[in-house]
Amino acid sequence: MPNPGPSPVVLESDVVVVGAGLSGLTAAREVRRAGREVVVLEADDRVGGRILTEEWAPGVHLELGAQWIGDTHHRMSALAAELGIVVHDQFEEGDTSYELGGRVLRGDAFHRAHGEDVAAVERVLRELDAMAATVDAAAPWAAPQADIWDRITVGQWYDAQGLSPLARELLEICTVGILAVPTVEVSLLGLLFNVVTCGVTADLLSESEGGAQTKRFVGGTAQIPQRLAAELGHRVVLDSPVQEITVAGEAVTVRCRGGLIARGRQVIVALAPTLAGRILYDPPLPAVRDQLTQRMPQASAHKSFLVYDEPFWRDQGLNGQLISEAGPARMTNDSCMADGGPGIILAFLEGESARVEGRWPAERRHDALRAEMARHFGPRAGRPEAIVEGSWADKPWIRGCYNANPGPCGWLHFGSALATPVGPIKWAGTETAVAWSGYMEGAIDAGVRAAGEALESLDGLG
Repeated sequence: MPNPGPSPVVLESDVVVVGAGLSGLTAAREVRRAGREVVVLEADDRVGGRILTEEWAPGVHLELGAQWIGDTHHRMSALAAELGIVVHDQFEEGDTSYELGGRVLRGDAFHRAHGEDVAAVERVLRELDAMAATVDAAAPWAAPQADIWDRITVGQWYDAQGLSPLARELLEICTVGILAVPTVEVSLLGLLFNVVTCGVTADLLSESEGGAQTKRFVGGTAQIPQRLAAELGHRVVLDSPVQEITVAGEAVTVRCRGGLIARGRQVIVALAPTLAGRILYDPPLPAVRDQLTQRMPQASAHKSFLVYDEPFWRDQGLNGQLISEAGPARMTNDSCMADGGPGIILAFLEGESARVEGRWPAERRHDALRAEMARHFGPRAGRPEAIVEGSWADKPWIRGCYNANPGPCGWLHFGSALATPVGPIKWAGTETAVAWSGYMEGAIDAGVRAAGEALESLDGLG
């Protein structure tokens, strides 16, 4: 008779969490704190998901994933303090360099030359705030004007605002910096959802994204998921891609590639919606949930760190930030360490830039980045010692960046399925958050909420 092979490893718990990103680890921590057993299954060989820190040199940490928190990211601030991780302020002193209308202008020179354009952008942002005030982050599809706003794209609405070409381009750059897709791909309601979950456009869509990018972590962001995982210990299992979730009565069985099986009574799927949709569910999920995951692709972003011997731009009165219509980077930030060290500029390629220039051969892209830095920060900026890059989409178990955006009619027809539990299956991940969706703060918000749902269901089961 043939050898049946070794018996599969079976892990028993109250709750099975799929995904060891920040949201999944937060949910698992909440479950453990409530006195319930949990196991976390992670497809990758590391924890953190869309948080990824590379130590390029001793003490020099490059954030190839999530990097900042903002002034109103209270959950993240509290978590960092609890875990003993120190934050430092993002460097913002000095002038921003602008490349719009065919020339490069810095700081006040740009605002003097284009004051009317900047005022027009501010007018549009205030109008977005007024519209967002009518949207409930927990049910955007129920907004009074949802039927209208979800049928047009942000790009169409921007085009109808009577803006000059320069103002329209500035608004596009700032919006794509948040959504990471061209504005023609996102419904107006989708943008308003992003605004309302993050407060107002001053926090979300300002040119420097000041409200969302005010602080960084000494030693790197990846310390946060690593320390959460260390608390959970053996309950976190790596290299275990989940393939199937089966629900039978009050039992949930989660099967992984390689034969590992986890059993529980509740499961929290803490993945981006499109990745959650790749799992086989038995019985099948409701059609509206399946259709949602087909319409909520992850966005595109590529990060390029240009490393210099020192942050020389600071001596020129520059803050290391640029806003450019020429590219390949549309925005940059000073990304130096808090305690000195080399000069580092982070160049963002987002949306169409990530899809086009991000796929160029590396040397072509690097030449273009060096030329762009020189235009804004002087000849010395065109001679970095190194360029270190990372694209979320290139990671096999991530496949996209910090945001996911349904297209027109996506919220209206399918949005209600985003966070609604399907029996014992609960949904986490930053995309399901009602506060700072798309950010680390949103990942915690979603993880806490999903854990609460699972615990409440367990209490009901007795």
